[in-house]
Amino acid sequence: MWRPMIEALSARYRCYCVDTIIEGNKSIATRRSLGKTKLVTWLRQVFAALDVEQARVVGLSYGGWLAANLAVQSPQMVNRLVLLCPAATFAPITLEFYRGVLSANLRRSPERARRFIQWLSSTPNVESDPTADLIVTALLSGKSMPTGLTPPTVLADDTLRRITAPTTVVIGDREVIYRTGPHAALARAQQLIPNVRTHLVAGANHMLTID
Repeated sequence: MWRPMIEALSARYRCYCVDTIIEGNKSIATRRSLGKTKLVTWLRQVFAALDVEQARVVGLSYGGWLAANLAVQSPQMVNRLVLLCPAATFAPITLEFYRGVLSANLRRSPERARRFIQWLSSTPNVESDPTADLIVTALLSGKSMPTGLTPPTVLADDTLRRITAPTTVVIGDREVIYRTGPHAALARAQQLIPNVRTHLVAGANHMLTID
C-alpha cells in the first residue's frame, strides 16, 4: 500500500514499512487472538529490533488503528502521528466492508474480490494497479479470519484525548468504511485529539495512497 508514495517519502526520511504480525507471511501463528495491548508490545519489539527509540509513525487503515493505539500506550515512542483513513478508531466500520471481505475470501472469487476493491477506490479500473492487484491476491489466498486477528475498534473519547503527539488525520471525502461517513469521523478527530490537523481529500476513497 506504500508503493505509490514510498519514493517521495524516502527522499526525506528513512522509512520502515512493517507488515503487521497478523499478515500472511513465513511465520507460523500459534495464538488465536493477540489483543491491542499485545499488538502494541509487538510494535515496541519492532522498534527495539530496529534500534529506533522514537519515530514519526504513519498508519493506513488497520495500520492507522495500530498507530493510534501505539501513541496512546507508548507516547514516548511517537513524536508525530499520521493516520490515513484509520480502520474504526473514530467511527464503527460498515457491515458492507466485512461482507465484502468475507464474500471474496470464502468464495475464493476473483470477480467478487475485484468488485470489492473497486468499491474501496475512486480510481477507475483500480484492479490494474499493482498494489490493488496484490490486495486481490491476498483476499483470495488468505484465511478469512487470520490467526491473531484483533478487529479494530472505535477509541473512546478519553482514549483519543490521551494522544499527545502532533497528529495529522487524512480521510477521503468518498470514504466508505465509516458508518457515520467521512465528515463525522474527521470531526470527531478534530474535536478530541488535542494537537491535531485534519484533511479531507477530494475524490479519494479508502484506497488512499492509490486514489
